[in-house]
Amino acid sequence: MEQIFDEYQKLNLLNQFKILRDIASLRKNKHDEELYDNNIKILQYGFTHEYNLFEEFSTEMTSEQCELVWDILDLYCAMKHSYNTINSESIKESDIYFKGFDGNNESQILSYCEFILFNLNRFCELTENERHDFNSHHEMYNEYKIMVDKWIKMGKHYNLSEKQIIEILGL
Repeated sequence: MEQIFDEYQKLNLLNQFKILRDIASLRKNKHDEELYDNNIKILQYGFTHEYNLFEEFSTEMTSEQCELVWDILDLYCAMKHSYNTINSESIKESDIYFKGFDGNNESQILSYCEFILFNLNRFCELTENERHDFNSHHEMYNEYKIMVDKWIKMGKHYNLSEKQIIEILGL
């Protein structure tokens, strides 16, 4: 049988959870006190099915995924900039609206996107009018990847023509 934690790791985690439980108790935070009590029992009794103790940690994103998120945001800024400089009857402003990522199936990518936008304060053009919701409610990552690939083939220019925007958007 495969052991997930060795005895040393269990002891360290148990001690940390006990300290956190005691702090929660001192703060009279019943919710956290219960949470840490449960985590202590899970480790003590080896309930491996419940080893979701680290659910706040996601699987690491690859460097390529992170780079693609930056490229996606960059592309939408380029399209927005270009749209504002051309007089297009074929493209509507809603066509170049960045929808975000799916909160259910792309939650880690959505979190990274929001980190870039709100913590790093980058791509402010996309957060104009105090926009804070970037949950598209449907998967977008693969669609964006296709769009970015087209933009890269065009040379990743910021001054896109109407024809280029239409091609990128697949209109």
